[in-house]
Amino acid sequence: MRHKTYLFRAGILAPLAIIWLPACGVVVTVAGPGVYSGHGISFDYPPGWRLGAPAVSVGCGQGQCLWSVSVVLDRINAVNVTASRLGVDVTAQNLPVLTPAVTQHARGNFRHLGGRLLAGPQAITVGGMPGLRFQGAAKVGGIASQVTVVVAFNGMTAYAFSCTWTPAKARAVQQACAQVLRTFTVRRPSIAVSSSPTARS
Repeated sequence: MRHKTYLFRAGILAPLAIIWLPACGVVVTVAGPGVYSGHGISFDYPPGWRLGAPAVSVGCGQGQCLWSVSVVLDRINAVNVTASRLGVDVTAQNLPVLTPAVTQHARGNFRHLGGRLLAGPQAITVGGMPGLRFQGAAKVGGIASQVTVVVAFNGMTAYAFSCTWTPAKARAVQQACAQVLRTFTVRRPSIAVSSSPTARS
């Protein structure tokens, strides 16, 4: 119990402290059609998708958020990526010790949204970083939706991905989610956004 309390104080659960929040504007850089590049990271996304703000996004909690960016089909069907600063260094070696606390918090967040955790945690690697994947059901804007949440750890930075879809758009979002995760690359450590965030495409 003492160890779990420390995790909360240290901010290790920041990426999952509030999984879904009203999306806010972010500074956006477009490297080319279907390629996002900014904040020291890059990833590809499918043709026909656009940079924008979904109804919900991954939140950081505890004031640790560095930045957030989303690619969307519409207000609900979207893939959101958020970076947050952690209070401790997370590695492939110590992640198994932290996994039960992260899972408990993820379960609570799905429940808070009128849904439930359906699967996970599943160990995953994103861009060479160790991570965890969770699958759950939730109500987004009053609409029954499925959500995949992945958190990848790069030392004291966590990259959280949320992929949200309605039944009619399941295939499109799942493919986009897989593409973002497969092509996600960290070029340099993330830094906090220093100016007032704005959105442009």
